[in-house]
Amino acid sequence: SSLIKQMAEMGGDVSALVPPQVVEQIQAKFGLASLSNRQQAAVVNAQIRAAIKGQELSNEQQARVLNASRIAEYSLGITLYVFYGCFKK
Repeated sequence: SSLIKQMAEMGGDVSALVPPQVVEQIQAKFGLASLSNRQQAAVVNAQIRAAIKGQELSNEQQARVLNASRIAEYSLGITLYVFYGCFKK
């Protein structure tokens, strides 16, 4: 169970290892249910970096990480759209 907890804390998919209601509880506990995989990874990585430094992320810092991740995803989407759009002509 501690391995599953560690996987969940890092944003890993534990749905094959636990019942669906447990997955919902895990997602609610860690607040990761509505985030994309990249956004989850960004938050978890920031939390890990802070923990290594002996710190904890504040809500404001987590919000900044999420905003940066959303902007990066949006920019990637636009880049791919423009890139692949050039080949359709």
